[in-house]
Amino acid sequence: TWTGPCGGSLTDPQCSFNLEGDTTVTASFIPQWHLTVSVETPYGGAGSVHTIDDPTTGNRIPGIDCSGSGPDCEELFRDQTLVHLKAEPAPGSIFYAWGGACLGVTTDVCSLEMASDIEAVAAFRPLLTLTITPQTFGWNGSGQVLAYDETGQNVILECLSISPSCSVSYPYGLTAKVEAVPDLSSLFSGWAGACSGTGRTCWVTMEVNESVEATFKLIYTLTLTKAGTGRGTVTSNDPGLKINCGRGCLSDQGTYGEGEAVLLTAAPDSSSIFSGWSENCAVSGQNGEVCTVTMSGAETTIAVTSEFNRARLAPGNQVRGAKRRASAPPK
Repeated sequence: TWTGPCGGSLTDPQCSFNLEGDTTVTASFIPQWHLTVSVETPYGGAGSVHTIDDPTTGNRIPGIDCSGSGPDCEELFRDQTLVHLKAEPAPGSIFYAWGGACLGVTTDVCSLEMASDIEAVAAFRPLLTLTITPQTFGWNGSGQVLAYDETGQNVILECLSISPSCSVSYPYGLTAKVEAVPDLSSLFSGWAGACSGTGRTCWVTMEVNESVEATFKLIYTLTLTKAGTGRGTVTSNDPGLKINCGRGCLSDQGTYGEGEAVLLTAAPDSSSIFSGWSENCAVSGQNGEVCTVTMSGAETTIAVTSEFNRARLAPGNQVRGAKRRASAPPK
């Protein structure tokens, strides 16, 4: 800037005036600093960084307009100038993070006060699609799949089982959290696609477009009742032994998903004989001791009765067995 007779010319480096006597003219100089911006797209994303007038309005102003490298990625600014940089992703990409002098800034606008040469880095990543398909076994189960944000805490998508499919976008490299939530009348039976197993929560690392399927099944209740004068045990073949009815047990029940085939095995104690099963059984085994019940039909509660009776002593104190009854499975 100028003072003295050139005081009206603040930025013009040239000053002209009429010298009419002793005169003092002062020229003041302040430093200028380089602001260098670089754009990083290591995984195929795209975007640009430009200067704006204010974080609130966001209007572009001359200065930085950088989409990679070149003369628009570097600019001189006067000392103490406050510069606002805005990161803008290209379609199909997302602004991921700042680096350099902007490291730690969590929004897409970084404000810098020029007091030295500064470098700022903006990283962009491609957006990838996670497709979610809730499946309903036999068209009877129901539920939803929840997709969470990058923190894994906030739900950003609810995909209902009545929907053919849903989709949500995540940046490359993010591990996305999805959760299967069955309705009260249903159970979650497992994942397919990028997820596997039967745990309700799944994490998907997004490095390509991914898809997951969640299957929901209608809940059936299998009720066992023991009848007769004898004693014995009846157990189911599932890992958790949902039905495990011992000598002193008169009834038990377990819940299963639609389409599951449950095997019940009857074992009489030493003083009893197994006499047979009631309806709803497909009977098998050497002595008809195995009952297979398939979880299907309009009624979601299926009842099965097993009968044990006291053994009759034949001549020679040998147990005389009764004839087993074998009923056909429900139609």
